[in-house]
Amino acid sequence: MATVIAGPTFKPGIYFDIPPEEYHAAPGLSHSGMKDLMVSPLRYWHLHINPDREPVEPTAEMVLGTAVHALALEPESFDQRYIQELDASDIEGCLVTMADLRGWATSKGLSFTARTKEDMVQVIRTFCDKQRVKFPPIFDLLKRDHEERTAGRVQLNKERFHRVVGAADSLLREQEIQAFLGNGKPEVSIFATDPETGVLLKARMDWVSPGCTLDLKTFTQMRGRSIDDSVARAIFYEGYYRQAYYYTLLRALVGSKVTKFVFGFVESEQPHEVRIRQLSPKGHGEAHAYWERAHLEVQQLIQCYAYCQQRFGSDPWRSEQEVELLRDEELPGLG
Repeated sequence: MATVIAGPTFKPGIYFDIPPEEYHAAPGLSHSGMKDLMVSPLRYWHLHINPDREPVEPTAEMVLGTAVHALALEPESFDQRYIQELDASDIEGCLVTMADLRGWATSKGLSFTARTKEDMVQVIRTFCDKQRVKFPPIFDLLKRDHEERTAGRVQLNKERFHRVVGAADSLLREQEIQAFLGNGKPEVSIFATDPETGVLLKARMDWVSPGCTLDLKTFTQMRGRSIDDSVARAIFYEGYYRQAYYYTLLRALVGSKVTKFVFGFVESEQPHEVRIRQLSPKGHGEAHAYWERAHLEVQQLIQCYAYCQQRFGSDPWRSEQEVELLRDEELPGLG
């Protein structure tokens, strides 16, 4: 068996100060990893173990969701991590296009042969220097200066930046959310060992307090569906019920007594509706089927991970395929 390639290793426990890049590089089975493992073991290996894997670029919605988390949970660091892109519509008299540059020069009575923006800017600069008049706002120059001054921060266009602010504001307007955030820590990493298989498990939780785990989610209202139905379908189809169980399990494995797991859902588009949902093993004295399903899925995935790790190590997690007879119940609508 080949040796598993791994990043920094953390002992089982709760960590409050691990940088996100160190957490993601560390070995261990996470809930996001479980979602890839559910697709196939080879998919998991390709995305998480393959030494030649390419970095996965976050989608636009993932970037937006992460920014909402930052503004809602760590507002003091938001301005250090994010910035709004410069928008020409916010700058009075801004010259954006070649036609804008030529129009300004013509209005000053200038004659020119410049054919590129760079040459046109130089014509305007020379004129302003000689005549000692105010240099006009030229978008390309302002944008370059803005990007140099804010290097290292994630640039969000005006529309997305306002969506982030609106979504975070809607979350923080909710008294229940404020109550959760009154005590606890953001971005908490937990590592634990599965007692049956010895597999190292890990999770990075949005907000952890002594009696509650809070996770924030952005969502999109589904066409023809109510807000409540859209949230319920996201919980099911995105496997959030499994995440709730998994995070609760990890906290229990490191000795935390948790009474609640709560999702705070906020609509990523206006009017940024909010829904708050608690997931638990039981309700009204009866066991929740989704919690039992999550328990079975998590255990199966941990066992699958342990088996593949033992059999393949860092080699591709690829099993030899055999010819299988298709069954009716495998096809949608016939099962």
